[in-house]
This record gives sequence, structure tokens and C-alpha cells, in this order.
Amino acid sequence: MAFEYDIFLSYTEKDNEKLSGYDAGWVDNFKKFLDTLISQLLQHHPKIITSQEVTEPGFNPFEKACVVIYLVSPEYIVSGEFIKEAEYLRQLMNNPMNMRIDGKLRMFKASKSFVEPEKYHPLLREMVSYDLFMYDPFTGLMKEFNAFFGQDAEKTYWMRLVDLAYDIYKVIYYNQPQAIGSENKHKTVDAMPDECVYLAETGNDLLIQKNIIRRELERHGYHVLPDKVLSLDAPETIDAIKADLDKCKLSIHLMGASFIDEEYDQREEVRLMKLQNHIAVDYSNNKKGSAPFRRLIWIPQEINFADDKQQLLMESFVSSTESMNGAEVLKIPIEEFKSLIKRELASIKDEKGHSYFIPDAELSSNTGKNIYVIVDAIDMNKCQPIVNHLKQNGFDVLLPMFEGDIMEVRSRHRNNLNACDSCLVFCDQVSEQWLKSKVLDILKAPGFGRKKNMIGKAIYLTTDKPIDTGYYNQYNFSIIRGTSGSFEKEIIHPFLKQITV
Repeated sequence: MAFEYDIFLSYTEKDNEKLSGYDAGWVDNFKKFLDTLISQLLQHHPKIITSQEVTEPGFNPFEKACVVIYLVSPEYIVSGEFIKEAEYLRQLMNNPMNMRIDGKLRMFKASKSFVEPEKYHPLLREMVSYDLFMYDPFTGLMKEFNAFFGQDAEKTYWMRLVDLAYDIYKVIYYNQPQAIGSENKHKTVDAMPDECVYLAETGNDLLIQKNIIRRELERHGYHVLPDKVLSLDAPETIDAIKADLDKCKLSIHLMGASFIDEEYDQREEVRLMKLQNHIAVDYSNNKKGSAPFRRLIWIPQEINFADDKQQLLMESFVSSTESMNGAEVLKIPIEEFKSLIKRELASIKDEKGHSYFIPDAELSSNTGKNIYVIVDAIDMNKCQPIVNHLKQNGFDVLLPMFEGDIMEVRSRHRNNLNACDSCLVFCDQVSEQWLKSKVLDILKAPGFGRKKNMIGKAIYLTTDKPIDTGYYNQYNFSIIRGTSGSFEKEIIHPFLKQITV
């Protein structure tokens, strides 16, 4: 389609008041920055016209411009500018063939400042927002950027502005006649892909990390769902979430302080985050057929709990066998998590790859004497006498991988859980948090593809330090406790007798 302009920018003049320390207003700076970023991608400056520059009567932005940007603020949504543009948007939605170019929406919503969801015009509410404001953790309020340079701006404003520029560029690029049919047009990467990933809502405390992951997925050709704003009050929201999940083989959930802090319970985004997780749990538990559905839950390493209650709430969530079926909880740096997501998606694509749903054939055993000793590297020397004793008594011992990249270590752990007949968790210097995480892995094994019941499960403790025995007993774990600090053969024999078939 031939357009006179590349971009039509709609805003209200009130949002362009001159800023202290700058020669121009907020919108003028936004327009300048956007022009610079897009010109670097297009190799020429885009033609931009704003709602304040239009003099032509009956100017229809969708007929005149390839892309339409709504620069949203509380003032904008009640302004004459938006009321005028809303009528053209309504006309466009009656002709959906013209809403997209190469599968990509021509309309973008960039939010200068926070607008309460219920105040949005219905036509804007459905669009994904590029939020150019930040959440202030000290006040709990949304903060508008009046300084465009500095640490906060780099983490939030510029990151989202780059996302916006890149997504606008793709629409403009695919509309260029020279791009259509060109060998340089890599549709396999940039066109709307068949592979979809579900990236759930998160609290404002993890919005930066969520946007990082969204950007990485989209750069690698994945379509990120949901691709429209969800409203908790809309009757179709639950069905919409289920429909999106049905298009995906992987869902990603980021959970930080807002997930367990009662202060955030009534926030729209937190309630939606919990709803999406709940539906994903049910979807995973009830999914039929051979196609796997995987869930990754990321918790930041540096999460700070306000009190013991918050920590217990998070531990309770992580240790819930029902909510964790088929899911993996990862408390690793965000860069490692990004890398793991890529490898996870690659293994889903590659049917012959080492998917963690399929145990390595050489690890399988028909003897009933295949035991997985789960031990941390820090305790391996202390555990070695147990390993030797098990082998001397005819057991095939599986051990974790202590070196290698995170995907290889994780894949070995999953394969061992799927292939073993019994598990023994060894604890000396490790914390009970580590112990509970390994116990949870054992309980989740059926969700990872384990086909047979485990004969026995035990925890071997070298010291008398207290643990939550009631928790482990409810899941039928035998507790083996040493008294001398070194391996005692006689105390492990009842468990070995139990698992010998």
C-alpha cells in the first residue's frame, strides 16, 4: 500500500509542555528520539506527521500513514484529538483487512503516563502498551519521565522506546515495494511466526525483565501471547487465556515480590498474573495428547522478603505439587534464564533433540535397583562412601552432573528422575531450601514424563539439624539420620531392603 507518510503521531498539546532543562516539550523529544532510532533501521528518516500539524479537512490517518501511534496520557484519552482519531479507528476495525501489514498491526499505543485500565476507551484498551513511564518502588506510584538520560531512563524509557521503534520499523519495512519479494526480506524471521510463546502478566516490579524476555522472543521470530490487553472484568478473558495457551507449547511466568505481597493483591496486573498462572496450571494438568506443554517460572535471585510470612508464602507456592506439575521454578540470573528459554524452545522444535521429557535410553533399568543419588557438589566428597556402598550392593547409581552449561545439567537431572527406580537425597552442608527444591523435583517427575511409580524415596541427613519432617512424611519420604557425622552402613539398610525387588 502506498502512503504519503510513514507515521502519524496523535497526541494532545498539553502533553508537550516545555520541560525544565530541555529546549523542547515531552512529545517533541519523543518524536526526535523515535525518528533517530527508526532512521538507523530504515537507513533514512521516516516521514512523520502529527495530529497538531494536520490542516487538511477530513484527514484520515489510516489512509495517509503506514503506522498510527497514539501517545496516551490521562489528558489524551479525553482530548479532542483522540475523540477525532477514535472515529477513524472504529472505521478501520470494520475493515480488518487494512489493520495489518504482513500480519503486523499498524496501530501502536505508547503510554506517556499511567492510565487506569477502566478509563481507557474500548478501542485503545485492546492494544498492547509500550509503557514509557516507570514504577517507583519507594512510593508505589507510576512516575513520568521528565529526564530522558540517566540510569532509570536507560532501564525503562529507552528500552521500551527501542522496542517501539523496532516494531514500527518492521511494519514500515514490509510495506516498502522493494521489500516485497526481495531476497533480503527474511520472512522466516520477521513475519508473523507459527511458533507462539505465552508470556504471562507480571507485577510492576518485574516489568523490565518481562520486556527484556518479550524483546528476545520477538527478535528470534516467536509470536508472544497474549497480544492484546486482557481485562479481569471481561467475561471472555478466561476463554481468551485458554485459547492463547492452546497455541503455545511453553508458558513463562515471572514472579517477584508483588506475587506474595498482600499490599499488591488488588492491583489489576497482580490479579491477572495469578489468574493466568492458575489457568496454566489447570491447562497443564488436563492437557491430553502427546504434544508437551511446558511451564517455566522465574523468581529473581535478589528477591527481598518483607517478613517471614512472605517467604513462607513463596515457599508454599513453590512446594505445591498441584500447582507445580509440569513446571520448573528457576532462581537464576535473568541472562541465564533468557539462554535457557532459547534452548528450551530449540528442544521443543527438534523432535530428535534431548528433550527432558524423554529419558536417555542407557539410563533405563529393568532391575529395580537403579537409584538416583541427588547430591550437591559441595557434599559430594561426604557422599562418596554411600555411592560406593550402593554399588557394592548391586545398585546402579545415577548422579547429577556438576559441570557443564545449565541446560545440560538440567537435562541430566530430568533424565535421571525419569529413569531411576528410587531416589536418595543426601544432605550435609546444604540448606533445607535446597532439600525442599529437590524433593519438589521428585514429586513433579510425572509431569516431566516419568511413566512408572517410584519404589522408594529417602532423605539421608548426616547431622541432627532440625528439618520439617512432617512435610516430607506426608509425601512418603523415609528420613535416614546419621549420628556420627560419617557414613553408617546399618542405618541405610532398612531403606535398601525396602527398595530391593
